[in-house]
Amino acid sequence: MPTVSTFLQCEHQEGRTSTKKSTILIVEDLTSMRVIVSKYLMRHGYHIRTASDGQLALDILATEKIHVLLLDMMLPLVDGFEVLRQLREQEHERAPYIIATTALREETAKIVALGGDEYLPKPFPLPHLLARIQAIEAV
Repeated sequence: MPTVSTFLQCEHQEGRTSTKKSTILIVEDLTSMRVIVSKYLMRHGYHIRTASDGQLALDILATEKIHVLLLDMMLPLVDGFEVLRQLREQEHERAPYIIATTALREETAKIVALGGDEYLPKPFPLPHLLARIQAIEAV
């Protein structure tokens, strides 16, 4: 898991971007991880929404335009697998690009089967996440 010092070090090395880009919903129950990733991506110009559980994520997705969903799979109330199931059942044009994250390596096949666009194993380097999001925007 990235630490605050890793976040600050990466931010200092990579500089900042001032223009707004995609809206990203970060769904993570671990507060420190949610804050670190949020601040890092905001420093690079992204509009960030956060949720600490799957139910709140579904509520946000139902009412807001989200471009990228960074979705932890192990969540309270409604887990990430259920969020994936519900999003794929809806199959509407507003569906975000989904980057599923988990420390459980054996869940990769299940994530793909449920419709996650991409899997990012935890812990992940913040610059790697940024590069993935920038690649998604470039398409």
